[in-house]
Amino acid sequence: MRVAVSLLCLLVLGLRPAEAKPLQHLTLQGCSANIRLLEVRKHLTAMLQHVTDGDPDIAIITNRVLNSVKESDRCCFLRELAEFYVRGVFTQCNAVLPLHARKHGSPLANTFYIMSQDLQACGCECEGETLLKIQHIRRTFEKMEKGAGVEKALCDLEILLSWMEHQL
Repeated sequence: MRVAVSLLCLLVLGLRPAEAKPLQHLTLQGCSANIRLLEVRKHLTAMLQHVTDGDPDIAIITNRVLNSVKESDRCCFLRELAEFYVRGVFTQCNAVLPLHARKHGSPLANTFYIMSQDLQACGCECEGETLLKIQHIRRTFEKMEKGAGVEKALCDLEILLSWMEHQL
């Protein structure tokens, strides 16, 4: 009864209980992962305020590469990219970003870790061409100076998030 009265008072005052961030269900090849894209974008935007885009001639992830991934390989491709970000990019954020920007890295890393685990559980496997694309992304990142590579990968994450939104 008290809960109902409290909720009624909140509604009368024009206040609403905190709303949960919408959870999107990403399905690739019958494999699914849940992700809160709005929350991911919020944390990424906060981090990008402290990052420079770097050399415009260098890209780690491009729309051309993302759009060229065969539909049958999208599950494993996204899993591999999520693992790349968790192991290669987010682990290096502490050394590159200021403290107030790093606090946004943990929710991003957690989201990508859970997504990679969800996709791993499906057992999807990449074919040769897709594995080459993943290797190229990793090599491009590794060739860059550590700070520049992390910053570029974070900037390119916006491209990946847009691609993921189109997969919804």
